[in-house]
Parts: sequence; C-alpha cells; structure tokens
Amino acid sequence: MRSLAEPGCLCLMLAALASAAEDRYAGAKACGACHPKHYASQSASTHALSLHRSQEISKFPYLPEGRAGEHHEFRKTDAGYWVTVKAGGSQMEIPIHWILGANDQGLTFFSRLGAGEYLEHRLSYYTRKGGYDVTAGHAATRPGTLEEALGARMSPAEAFRCLACHSTSLAQTASGPDFDSVVAGVTCERCHGPGAAHVEAMKSGSKLRQIRNPGKLPGERLVSMCGECHRTEPPPGVAFDDPIVTRFQPVGLQMSACFSSSDGALTCTTCHNPHENARRGDDRYYEQKCLACHNPQTGKQPRPPLPPDLKNAGRQRASGALKASSPVPGKPCRTQARAGCIGCHMPKTKPLAWVEFTDHWIRARK
Repeated sequence: MRSLAEPGCLCLMLAALASAAEDRYAGAKACGACHPKHYASQSASTHALSLHRSQEISKFPYLPEGRAGEHHEFRKTDAGYWVTVKAGGSQMEIPIHWILGANDQGLTFFSRLGAGEYLEHRLSYYTRKGGYDVTAGHAATRPGTLEEALGARMSPAEAFRCLACHSTSLAQTASGPDFDSVVAGVTCERCHGPGAAHVEAMKSGSKLRQIRNPGKLPGERLVSMCGECHRTEPPPGVAFDDPIVTRFQPVGLQMSACFSSSDGALTCTTCHNPHENARRGDDRYYEQKCLACHNPQTGKQPRPPLPPDLKNAGRQRASGALKASSPVPGKPCRTQARAGCIGCHMPKTKPLAWVEFTDHWIRARK
C-alpha cells in the first residue's frame, strides 16, 4: 500500500539498510538460541511475516482465485501467484513476485516487470472483506486503460523504499533492489543491526556486546526509528488532522500532549512490546498503561495545550524543536478516572475501506 514512507523521512534508514547489507547477519534463528522467548513471539508477529515470495503461496490458502471485479483474474500455480488484467481492449498476464503484509489488515501485491521497472498492483486483498478491492493510494475510479488497471509503476528507488520497510536486509544495486538476497520480513536484525559480531562476542565471553539496543535510545529518537517506516510526518499535501493520518501512528503520537509533556519518557514501546503483535481489541491492557501515569493517587497529568498550527507543531515536535512542558499533578479524567481511556481519547478510525486504525493523537474530543 502506498505512502508508508517518502524519500525525506527514509534517507537515513535507507543508507543504513544499504550499508548493512555489507555487514554480517546472523539470522533470526541465531538470536533464538539465547533469546528463545523473544524469538518465538517476534517470529510469529506481523512484522516478521510482512513480506513473502509468491512461491510461498501455500501460506495463503484463503486468497481467492478467479475473477475479481471487471478487470482482474487471479490464479495459483506451483510457481506462485498470477493475475491477468484486461482493460481498454488489451490484456496482460503478470506473475506476482512478492506479497506484502501479514493479513492482519490485508495483502498487497508487487511485481518486477523488467529491468528497472516495478509494479504495485491496483488490487489488494482485504482481510475484513475476504476479497479484493482497490489498493490504498490508488484511484478508486473505473480504469479505462490497461495501464490504469495494472496499478502503479515504480522506479528502482521507489521499489526499494517500499520493500525496505518490509525487510530485514535489502541491498540496493546499480540496477535496482537485490531481491535475490533479501531477508524478508522485519526481524531481529532490522532493529538491532547485523548480529554476527554480537554472536561471536558472546560466545567468546567478550564484554563488548557488539549489538544495537533501541531500548536505550532517547525517547524522540526511538519514536523516529519506528517512524522510519510508520512515518513521522503525513504524506506530502496531507494535513495533520486528515483522518488518513491515523494510519501513521508516530505522527499522531508526536502531536499529543502526553508525548510532549513526558520529556522523552513516552515512546512507542511504552505501550507496545516490539517483540510481539499489538493487542488489538484489548483496551483494558492499554488503559493500564495510561493509568500508570494518569493515576489519581500517584500519577501526573500532562499539560494539554496544542498550538493552533497543527502542521507546524507536528514538525517542531518531530524535530525536537518544541520543548516538553512540565507535568502537573491532577486528576487524569473528569469523566472516567479509571476506565474508558482508549475509547474516548484513542478511538478506532476507518479512513480506508476495509481497514481500521487506532488514532494515536491522544486528546480530548468534543
């Protein structure tokens, strides 16, 4: 699905990812030898399962075959997944090379058409629908030509940006992304860095750990790290208060008084265990996270004012230019002090058909 990341917010991550391809990876299984609990939960997470080769089509038995609307027909083979697209009196049969997503919300399809040319398909599979619909970011109007029915063509750089956010390691070559050597899915070494040196150091008894620990980063840097793919600013031309921004959780979080008042204490991992899936639907679990600070007896209540220029405020907070205000003690909520935090202050939204997100811009709503 388009617009998960743009060149401006990804430049540092892409440079690191490209250079990391030259470093030595140990593989997630090597991590599991010493960290079995983290490995077991992370390897089953939607992060780890976010990219598959089409040849692994047996992992997706629920994907329907046959016609999907007026212009598309899907079929499974031993070699993978194919789609025939017909429009404007022309047709093309295309092999789907990559399946993006873990089916928690849906799956998007990606193909290499030829040297230096890539395609994000116009139709995606949506879990709630149990079928196909227009991919997020694509025009929902009826296609009049084969080109419109195919989807969005991508340059090598665009393809790299897209698949890099679904990979642990992806090298960029002169001709484009090196899909032959990609480590698919977001696993241990995507956040902790290449781990071979760490494995060797631990086996030798070295005191030098030779590994990155994101949990030790300052709060804003940790949120920015997650934002490399989940974004720290809306897509170009999209306002900060546009409902589609709920798709990009760090954007909303950084506009929240809870974040700006926490002096770096509130981050993505305050509420989310990075080694497992988010607990969707478990509002009570997340309310306990809220009440750890917003507690009538022991907690603090952040000072709430937001500057009226939300776009400017978001940019300032994302860059660290907007200073955190001091927490002030007080009753967390005049309406419900001990329950209902999520439903009131972080409601579910459906800015796209068949897809639901939690609004991470924590605020009182009128």
